Amino acid sequence: MRFCLGKICLFAALALAASFRSYAKETPTSREETIPTEEVEQQNVLTNAIEVRHLKPEQADRPYHVELEGVVTMSNSRSLVLQDASGGVYIHFRTPPGQPQPHPGEIWRINGITGAGDFSPVIYATDARFVRHGTLPEPIIPTWDQLLGGSLDAEQIEIRGVVIEASKSRVKLLTQGGATTILSDSFYPLPFEAMTDEEVTSLIGCLVRFRGVYASSWDISIGRVHPTEFHLGNAVMTLEKPALENPFAATAAHAKDLLGFASHLNALEPVKVTGLVLYTKPPLFFLTDAEQGFRAICRKNCDVVPGDQVEVVGYSQPGGPSPILQEAAIRKIGRTKMPAPIALHADEILDSRFDSTRVRLEATVLSDSVRQNERILECNSGNHHFFAYVPSISDSLVPLEKNSIIRLTGTYLSNASNKISTSSNLFELRLQNKNDIEVLQRGPWWTFQHTVILITILCGALLLAVAWVASLHRTVARRSKELAREIEERESLERHRILEQERSRVAQDLHDELGSGLTEAGFLTALMKNPEISIKDKDGYLDQLRQVCHSLVSGLDEIVWAVNPRYDSAEDLADYFSLFAPRFLNLAGIRCRLQIDDQIPKIPLSPHQRHAIFLATKEALTNVVRHSNANEVILAISVKSTELLIRITDDGSGFTPVDEQGNRNGLRGMKDRLEQIGGNFSIESTPGIGSTVHFIIPLKGIE
Repeated sequence: MRFCLGKICLFAALALAASFRSYAKETPTSREETIPTEEVEQQNVLTNAIEVRHLKPEQADRPYHVELEGVVTMSNSRSLVLQDASGGVYIHFRTPPGQPQPHPGEIWRINGITGAGDFSPVIYATDARFVRHGTLPEPIIPTWDQLLGGSLDAEQIEIRGVVIEASKSRVKLLTQGGATTILSDSFYPLPFEAMTDEEVTSLIGCLVRFRGVYASSWDISIGRVHPTEFHLGNAVMTLEKPALENPFAATAAHAKDLLGFASHLNALEPVKVTGLVLYTKPPLFFLTDAEQGFRAICRKNCDVVPGDQVEVVGYSQPGGPSPILQEAAIRKIGRTKMPAPIALHADEILDSRFDSTRVRLEATVLSDSVRQNERILECNSGNHHFFAYVPSISDSLVPLEKNSIIRLTGTYLSNASNKISTSSNLFELRLQNKNDIEVLQRGPWWTFQHTVILITILCGALLLAVAWVASLHRTVARRSKELAREIEERESLERHRILEQERSRVAQDLHDELGSGLTEAGFLTALMKNPEISIKDKDGYLDQLRQVCHSLVSGLDEIVWAVNPRYDSAEDLADYFSLFAPRFLNLAGIRCRLQIDDQIPKIPLSPHQRHAIFLATKEALTNVVRHSNANEVILAISVKSTELLIRITDDGSGFTPVDEQGNRNGLRGMKDRLEQIGGNFSIESTPGIGSTVHFIIPLKGIE
């Protein structure tokens, strides 16, 4: 049966041609507007289709002038395809009024200019003339790579295959190289206009030949060819062999016979193989006929499960690790037990001849996990790495420990395209259920994963500790600032208190030391002004006034020294005593011998400390002047470790403990003053020999 493309109405063609001629004469095309005529004439004239086809897009847009003669292989109201001995080319052409429209098989001469086109270079015709009647060229039998790449664009081709899908908009063919689709539209219609939908559908399973002008299915938006899809211009179809009424009446064969199907004459004929289903992964089915494993690709709803005995009808596909029946139909004919597995050794584990067979092997577990309702065992056998898949069940699974040794029984699925492979990861094992796993030796409980988890926990704890320490550090820093501020405030208050205390002390000293003396000086001055007092008495009062004034000057000097911050060290204290003691004792006629260390450090003393030490020392010297009858006093000052030592020794009369009790007020005053500043007081006295007073004062801030 042969279906031909009908001719377009002559009157409609003439009308369209007339309108195009009028348009072409009065209004140049956009390409003619952008390309000056004189520039085109300067280019070389192209006379072969192959010269146009070899132009790059930027070269075709220059443009080049074309004078081409060839046979029309396709035509419609807006274009035609012209083919000469070198090939075909697409031509934009509208038939001028009064001119006949080109028809396939006629020879025409075309003048025009080149253009880039959407997919391949094209010609914009400026003049077209009928030459004579001819015949269509012999079609090209395309290879599979040519169909995928679109290199046959605008060429007359013929394609042979079995119809596996058919409608008025497309037809899908199973060819020697694979499945391809011929599309139909208004410019490239398939020869199905005169057929009903049922007649088109009845073509499924028929062996047919399609002949026409190849046009790639080009996606302008992404700039790519749709592989395995194309159009045919001026398409005709020839029915070579009708479909079998009963697909399972096809020629019966064994699976191993499929490996010999290499002839182009029988490669597209259906064949029937009887086998046992080992594993299903629709649309892929893995089967065996007890001698050879094979695969079937069934895109229909095939209600079969492992263990079913079936008949499979399909078309043999060359290549692959095992024979493949594509576009298959499967029919269940019974059920039987699974075949005994083949024991595999490590040295033959990558042999793809075991594809689609039931095998048994030993392996070491690397990991055990569940993903997408499937349990996945990552295993190693010898030096070969592979995965075993088990359908997951609802009840909980106890995962296998790493390095467990197990024995697996399942269907061997090879991923290699050749028969023997030396690469790893080229096969997988499909198990029916967990009973196909036999544990020979469980691995150690503690695994690397546990180590990673422990390290992760420890790292997390360390990070938390670091964060806690950082937070604690910030808290301590904040509290330190607050404490420093509080201490500073307290020190400020303490300094203020000490200052107030010192002011009160100075005021008290001024009152005690100077107040009474000034009062006495006032009385003496008043007596000297009294005229009733004799001159002799006034001279006595004048001597008393002089002594009082001298005492006031000494007292004022002592007060100023005590509060002067320039004399606030132990060294300054020793220097002042070296001046005060001789002056004080010489007034009483007592010699003063000094024993003061040369290396007394400049350790700071507060005004309160200096004043207390001075008053205690002055009290001791006063006692010597008043009670000892001494001729000489030794004043020794030194620093030992962190203590200031002051020793006052006289050669006076001394005293007994009874005398000490009788004069205890002065001694108690010295003791109280030293205790106020944390010091110690002691006295040694021998009647007739003299006395020695010891002051021990701790010094703060010694490094």
